[in-house]
Amino acid sequence: MFFRRNAHLDLITSQCEFNGRCDVNTHSRKSCRFCRMKKCLNVGMKKDLFRPARTKRHAKRQDFNDVVECRNKVLVSLTVQPLDLLCNDRSLLSTDQWSLLSNVVHCYDTLSPIPEIQLTMATFATAPPKHRLKIAANNLMATMNAFFSSVWSFVAAVPHFAALPLIIRQNLIQRNVHQMGALSGAHICQEGSFHDDPFNRSVAFSEYGEPQMVLMLKAIELGILDRTISKLFLLVMSLSTASDMVQPSSNYKNLWKGILLSSSE
Repeated sequence: MFFRRNAHLDLITSQCEFNGRCDVNTHSRKSCRFCRMKKCLNVGMKKDLFRPARTKRHAKRQDFNDVVECRNKVLVSLTVQPLDLLCNDRSLLSTDQWSLLSNVVHCYDTLSPIPEIQLTMATFATAPPKHRLKIAANNLMATMNAFFSSVWSFVAAVPHFAALPLIIRQNLIQRNVHQMGALSGAHICQEGSFHDDPFNRSVAFSEYGEPQMVLMLKAIELGILDRTISKLFLLVMSLSTASDMVQPSSNYKNLWKGILLSSSE
């Protein structure tokens, strides 16, 4: 048992308890384990052949380490990666700037008409074929209205735009309404799968012509690449003064004024 208990004894760091004055024999061999082990090795014993004993303390320690390692593996496997804009962030933006961008995207998703359009499309798919062409024309008008009404509901809910004077907001709407409506429409059509239905596609082509619809379908394909960027770009476009200003008719002036007044209430 002596050799099993002392199989891990380090003769370099250990030392004799009596300063090397031990006389190891049959009666005194238990007095100093260092000198006993050293004498045994001097007569030819091989320490690497010793079979160490597995003590209860060592077994408990090993079991504890196994439990900790297993728990750490479980915790790593249960780690949920965030789904917000900060996931795998490599930019130089601050946390406040990221929060602003996340709030803008959340605002768009909250006011988006896409869930309603998806519900309409699901109902439309169950209608008899002979009625779907007529329903498709109504769906087109409703969807076109959603292009413009939803985008300005979104922009008006952003404090940076709502804080501008009324006349400036009106001028920005007049400048950017067509571009924003087109971008919003591309995003809505893509998310709502509006043009996937052949009846809707046929009505849209006959109403707006093939060149315009080809451009719209290309815009939809581009929007698929990064939907978050397209949402943020809508807000950028709403504050842009780089586009040409179109002088609206009196009817359009009343329409834009009504939109602004309703959004400021």
